[in-house]
Amino acid sequence: MSDLSSFLSTRNKEWSAKLWDGFIEAVQARLAPLEEQLDIQKEVTDAIIARGLTVIEQELAPIVAQADQILDESTAEITAKLERFEQKVTGGTVICASNTSATLANAATLNLTVIPVDREFFAPTPFLALSRASTTANWAIAKVNSFNRSTGALSITLEQVTGAGGPYSDWIITSLPGATLLQKSYYEQTLALRQQVADDKAATAADRQTAVEAKDAAQTAAGQSIAAKNASQQAYADVRQVIAEPLIPPTAPVVGQIWWDGSITRVYDGVGFVPTVTTSIGGRRFEQGTFGPAPDGVITVGGGFTAALVFLNGSLLREGEDYTANSPDIVILAPQQGDEYFVEAYLATDATDYYTREQVDNLIANSDGGTY
Repeated sequence: MSDLSSFLSTRNKEWSAKLWDGFIEAVQARLAPLEEQLDIQKEVTDAIIARGLTVIEQELAPIVAQADQILDESTAEITAKLERFEQKVTGGTVICASNTSATLANAATLNLTVIPVDREFFAPTPFLALSRASTTANWAIAKVNSFNRSTGALSITLEQVTGAGGPYSDWIITSLPGATLLQKSYYEQTLALRQQVADDKAATAADRQTAVEAKDAAQTAAGQSIAAKNASQQAYADVRQVIAEPLIPPTAPVVGQIWWDGSITRVYDGVGFVPTVTTSIGGRRFEQGTFGPAPDGVITVGGGFTAALVFLNGSLLREGEDYTANSPDIVILAPQQGDEYFVEAYLATDATDYYTREQVDNLIANSDGGTY
């Protein structure tokens, strides 16, 4: 390394061309290594930059290309979707089609299926118009009950029908504002009011007065009719509280409520509806059985009896002619084990037994002995 201190003015009394040349050579000697080192750093820097550009080209370029492709695909999809949307829009209203077979009838509920290509954009409003693709003679305004976009199931209830009939399967469905029916109603009322004004204008003063009086009377009558209707509805409700709807079992009956089940009249007793029409078999009783070992000889008649006929082994037993008693028991003298007995008795009292038809049927069906 060149020592530049030898060129200091303190060491050289005079300045000469030789001294200046020496100074230049010394400076050049000091700068040469630095320039060489600078060239190496430049090469390293250039290599690093080249490597970075290579990485960017190899790694980032495919990602950018993929992003461009995705963007292109998304743009194409959106464009196609907009084209499909424009095809489904007529006059600013989204429409759809259905080929489900259905019949037009007032208050009918129709279950239609929207065709698959129309389900994407169709969003029904509370009311919609139902018309046919082949004719304008059949159409209806309907209230929407439900719509399932994935299946296309559309349930509607027809509010107003024009040109009823069918079945048809070429339906065009158009969403409508919820106020469509209200606007129609207002329009009809406006037309009616306009006609009324025209009639009033053409009438004389006397006619107008008469019309006013008639209008007042009509309003009074309308008020009375409404009051009568309300009273009738209340009376009907009261009657239904006492007499239930026939054939349909009441869901919340009250005690004493009458109901016709299609065969007999029944009344609710707090537990169930029991028949009010009964069949009476009077106070007759029947007992049968077989005596066991002695001293068995007592026949108990359920409910007691006034008079009875006793048969023993098929023969009328006349031990005391007709048996009479104040208790339910008949005592047979000298019975034999295995003797079969049959008793027909009658209870002569005002408190006669009464049975419903079901009870009589059950007694007859279970006639294997006992009281009937």
